[in-house]
Amino acid sequence: MANTDGTNVSFLDKLKGIFIVEDTTKPQPTNNQTTNANVPTTQPSTFVPTVTTSSNGQVNEKFMNILLQSMQNNNAPGFDYFEFRQSVQNLAKMPMDEATRYQSAFAIAQTMSILPQTLIGSAQNYVQILAAEEQKFHAALANKEGSDVNAKQQEISNLDATIKQKAEQIKQLTEQIQQHQQQMEAMKTQISEATSKVAATKNDFVVTYNALVNEIKKDIDNMQRYLK
Repeated sequence: MANTDGTNVSFLDKLKGIFIVEDTTKPQPTNNQTTNANVPTTQPSTFVPTVTTSSNGQVNEKFMNILLQSMQNNNAPGFDYFEFRQSVQNLAKMPMDEATRYQSAFAIAQTMSILPQTLIGSAQNYVQILAAEEQKFHAALANKEGSDVNAKQQEISNLDATIKQKAEQIKQLTEQIQQHQQQMEAMKTQISEATSKVAATKNDFVVTYNALVNEIKKDIDNMQRYLK
């Protein structure tokens, strides 16, 4: 595919030029809007894909480059769908309807003995090439999901098992603590009872001792008094 303006443009960049069109719906400044003399009055060109984007996603430049690179790697020499597409794209700048653009572009192809079936077959071949890329993408995505999502799911399962195990340990420790507390309270009661018993025994001994000693001392006094 020759570059008509003679500049060094890569095939991939040229493909982007074929499949990306300039957005002409960008609003322009009105006469009553004030513009600075040092600032251009026109907005920078905005490029949007010619395909319709889904509300759940958008055209991604990285993916676009991968797909276009795949098409570039499989590009056949000579005039094929790409050149035809470029011709249609160039004619879009002209004031003509879609049918006229396609017919005019095909008139160029006819000068090189290109048949409609040749162009359609070329385009269908690229669709198959892109379909193969789609399959590789979904396979890689599934592998990524398996390595990342499933691994995280396994980690969640492991953490859940660990939480349950530790919760059971906490339950057992709580029960043991309650048992130890009950044992401690029972020992306190035993200590209190033992202390009271020891105190009572001590008091009984002291009273008994004093009573006996007092009787003996009384007898000693009486013996000293009466036995002479």
